[in-house]
Amino acid sequence: MDAGTAFKPAGPTVAILGSNAAPSAFYMNMTGDWALIAFNRSTTVDAYLAYGPTSAAVASASVPLVSAPAPADTPNPQNLLALPRGTIQTFTFSGPTFLGGITATGNATIDITPGALGGV
Repeated sequence: MDAGTAFKPAGPTVAILGSNAAPSAFYMNMTGDWALIAFNRSTTVDAYLAYGPTSAAVASASVPLVSAPAPADTPNPQNLLALPRGTIQTFTFSGPTFLGGITATGNATIDITPGALGGV
């Protein structure tokens, strides 16, 4: 890949459903450092992308509550990436990863395209 390539897809785009139920995880069997483009297609529902090394880590994800933050000395066991409505974002991961979608209310379709980021 050359420096002129901002993102190079490395697999098919998949659509996942984010809902307020426990997310079902799917496995991204990518090696080394890799990236993905995530597009929250919803124009009305904010979503989160849950990720982790196991499907159980993703299935236990829940939307954080602003009104009830965890104490400062409590580590957050969840790995969540915010996907506000209508946004397209790029994230970088390392090694195989499980992914799933979750929302506070309603449903959001999230398109995931795996690949690699270009660079110098």
